[in-house]
Amino acid sequence: MGVISQYRTDRLIQRLLAEDSVNSPAANEIVGKLRRDPGAAVGALLERLNQASDEQFRNITVGLYKLLDDDALEHYFDGLRSSNPRVASAVAKVLASSRRYNANRLVPLFAEPDVPKTTLIEVLSQHQDRPRRRPAAALRHPARARRPQRPVQGDRRRSPTSRSCPAS
Repeated sequence: MGVISQYRTDRLIQRLLAEDSVNSPAANEIVGKLRRDPGAAVGALLERLNQASDEQFRNITVGLYKLLDDDALEHYFDGLRSSNPRVASAVAKVLASSRRYNANRLVPLFAEPDVPKTTLIEVLSQHQDRPRRRPAAALRHPARARRPQRPVQGDRRRSPTSRSCPAS
């Protein structure tokens, strides 16, 4: 990351933390700008969780929540690996409460010794009852996912594959 982009990210985060409400239109605009480089934004927010006051901590976690999606998910893994319990628990809460990413991408973290397994289990258990997005097979093979529906028994419409002779 370049010096200019790091400076820009730090300025945007300072503006976000200075906002009274993280749900204000100005804060949403700042989050939109931070979304351009999610790796730098998430990394900087995770660093600030350590020294944050309670109000800043809440603003940072809301900012992390708003930045989370499938593209930015890998940058949150560093927070789960953190030796600081405050950072790890904040990231776990964000991951558990968000629905904008594929939770199955967390499963490979079970093989990493740095990530607490109980935290991963808690996060994944929050996603257990939620409706799933399109299955992975549908993403790889969209043609297979959309199979033509078979006519219901008793349906008088002809299926396109039926070959019947017209009545004489």
